[in-house]
Amino acid sequence: MAAIAGGTYVLGARSATVGAYCLDRTEVTVNQYGTCVAGGACTEPVAYNGTNGQFAAFCNWHYPGRAMHPVNCVSWTQAVSYCASAGMRLPTEEEWEWAARNGPQGSTFPWGDDAPTAPRVNACGTECPPNSAAKGYANWGFMYAANDGFPETAPVGSFPAGRNRWGVLDLAGNVAEWTSSPFDATGARRVFRGGAWQDNQTYSVRATSRDSQAPQWQGWGIGFRCAR
Repeated sequence: MAAIAGGTYVLGARSATVGAYCLDRTEVTVNQYGTCVAGGACTEPVAYNGTNGQFAAFCNWHYPGRAMHPVNCVSWTQAVSYCASAGMRLPTEEEWEWAARNGPQGSTFPWGDDAPTAPRVNACGTECPPNSAAKGYANWGFMYAANDGFPETAPVGSFPAGRNRWGVLDLAGNVAEWTSSPFDATGARRVFRGGAWQDNQTYSVRATSRDSQAPQWQGWGIGFRCAR
């Protein structure tokens, strides 16, 4: 884990303060999650299904050769259980953005202010649309006109040029990440951050970009990392 000094910053229209904390340097992998399943503390996420037109064709659980890829197709509830089993927790939305913006530097992206490129972030490059079309999902555009080498997720840590000042990897791209924070006062949805391999718009991988889903949602573009 990376030790991150806390501070105060402006998150949206409010002031946010975070204390010092530790954050996983990489997203939780299929292999790590599998250890939790084998120990009985975690339930299985949606498994890979190679049938064209099925969202599970992009799921990493039981996908051959993806043990070191981030676990995806995993719900917020499952992510909470995994982190708890390891004596940790999901990061809050405030902690997640503080890390992604490089704390007081206020960077646009985890690596700084320069635009996303293939060496920095696993998003939708030129490799993405043809792969997705082959699996039954056509008309996907790309974020940058280059091949990043991975038409879907990549092994965690494959884009070291995109790390933040504390050495945390893949805060942008690969998979978006669940946080512990509710999206609004109802608590019916939970915030996820970071953008994912299939995103083709630059705003998706900005440190400030946010989205939400129901805690039971298991999407191909969402995984997680733990904090302490």
